[in-house]
Amino acid sequence: IWHYQSSIDDDRMRNVSSSQIRLIYGHFGYGFDQRLIGDRDDDIVWMNKLNFTYYVMLREPVDFVLANFYDTTAHAQTYQDLMEFVDHTRNRNIQTKYLYTDGDDKEEDELVINGNHYIVARNQLLSVGWIGLFDELRASVEQLKFFWGLSTTEIQNNEDDMT
Repeated sequence: IWHYQSSIDDDRMRNVSSSQIRLIYGHFGYGFDQRLIGDRDDDIVWMNKLNFTYYVMLREPVDFVLANFYDTTAHAQTYQDLMEFVDHTRNRNIQTKYLYTDGDDKEEDELVINGNHYIVARNQLLSVGWIGLFDELRASVEQLKFFWGLSTTEIQNNEDDMT
């Protein structure tokens, strides 16, 4: 199980055997798999829904923007107020950008979402294996537990092993 935090992790994850990777979680865009497995030479053909899939957790857009604004670790000195934060291109349509791009920060910063981007993002959202709602977090987690055939005890044991 890997927690992907930034592109710094790309090289570290490329050096791990594909058979050792069971789950990667974090904030990354659709198409992210190509950044990690695109140049592997382990003779595995990677295909979405064949031997891997994306799971997506969506959040109500206004709550998402407010949570990002009040996350002072990310930009405490960058914006003077909420309006300045919202006006910056980087902070617009973030969830759509995650579904449209592969999570390349440089590409996301400058991207202004248009109608074609929405269509691509929607199609990619429809191709994921599961969609959860942050506003219904408990129910979403219960769905995943059922989907994966996990009991609460198994999840707690796994979390204890990771600490």
